[in-house]
Amino acid sequence: MQALRAQALSTSPLSAVLSDEMRLAEALAMIDTTQRAWREFVRLDPGNAISWNNLGVSHLIKASIQEAMGRTDDAVATWRSMQAIAAQAPPSLMMANGAAFHAYRLAQLQAQRGMRREAEAALAQAEAHNKWVVENAPTGSWERLSRPIFSDVWPVVVAEALGDRRVALEMGRAVSPQLD
Repeated sequence: MQALRAQALSTSPLSAVLSDEMRLAEALAMIDTTQRAWREFVRLDPGNAISWNNLGVSHLIKASIQEAMGRTDDAVATWRSMQAIAAQAPPSLMMANGAAFHAYRLAQLQAQRGMRREAEAALAQAEAHNKWVVENAPTGSWERLSRPIFSDVWPVVVAEALGDRRVALEMGRAVSPQLD
C-alpha cells in the first residue's frame, strides 16, 4: 500500500509540471497513473477519506488537462465522474467540498458550451454538496462561513458563461458586497 501511495503522491505533481509545460499528452498519461494508484489504494482501504479526496483531486487535474487539450466531452465526463466517487467515499467535508467544486466547474463548462439545462443541473448538484458542507462543518469554521457565498457566486459565473451578461451583472452586483 505504501508503494501505491508513493506512486500516486509522486505522479500527481509530475502531471501538474508536465501540464504547466504544455506537455499535455504526457501529463494526461501521468495523471492516469495517479488515478490507477489511488483507485487501488481506496479499494484496499475504503475508509481512508484522505485517499478518496486525493482521487478526487486527480480528477480535477485530469479534467483541467482535458480542457486545455480542447477535449471538452472528455472533461465533462471527468468532472461528472467525481459524483460517483463522492457517492462511494465515506462522508467527509473534504469529499463534499471536492464534489461541489467539480459540479460547479461542470456547470461552468456546460454553460460555456451553451448547454443551459445541463449547467443548471450541475449547479443544483453542487448546491446539494455545498449545503451538506455548511450543515456539517464545525461552527465558526472557514467552511461554514465561506461556503454559503458559493451559492451566490457560481450562478454568476454560469450566467456569464451562458452569455447572459445582464443577468450576470445584476446577480454580481447583488453578491459583490458579500465578498468584502
